[in-house]
Amino acid sequence: MNLFGVLIAAFMIPSVAEAKAELPVVECAADLKPLNTVVPQIRDSHGVFEGEARVEVVVLRTGKVESARIISSEWRPVGRHGSTKWADKSVLEAVMNWNYPLVTERCLIVVPFELRVE
Repeated sequence: MNLFGVLIAAFMIPSVAEAKAELPVVECAADLKPLNTVVPQIRDSHGVFEGEARVEVVVLRTGKVESARIISSEWRPVGRHGSTKWADKSVLEAVMNWNYPLVTERCLIVVPFELRVE
């Protein structure tokens, strides 16, 4: 095989991330709750926000969060100044640090969020 053939073959090999993404994911048990959570930061130099989000979470058999993505969100700045541009990122960073109990297989759960300033 010449160099050109090797390069083409290398591009055809799926990456580890692509292989993980192709693994089947079942729906988690409806009563699956995290063992411990991290609360998203709702205040920083950009201001303060509150609102709601729905987050799709893939849980590994070990209970670790493999991935999280925002399905929908609606954030509002609190007070006269503020930006909500960083709100989704803050929620995702928090969820990625959650731990669930052991599950029998990799599963998917949708988590509703409601963050309020009191």
